[in-house]
Amino acid sequence: MREIRRNGQAAIEYLFMIALSLVIVLIVVRSLRQAANNTAKQISDSSEKITDELQKIVGNESASG
Repeated sequence: MREIRRNGQAAIEYLFMIALSLVIVLIVVRSLRQAANNTAKQISDSSEKITDELQKIVGNESASG
């Protein structure tokens, strides 16, 4: 009877370890996604600023040329 209890306890501990591992993986994935989204937003904002500045420069050259 004790052997069955030990096996049952070991199985439950194993399931808890798997569950904990999944939670950690989900947290890491969420964190990486958020970082990727922030990076993409920064790249987009920077590209937009560069485009605006280049258009201003080209516009000034056309007006004075």
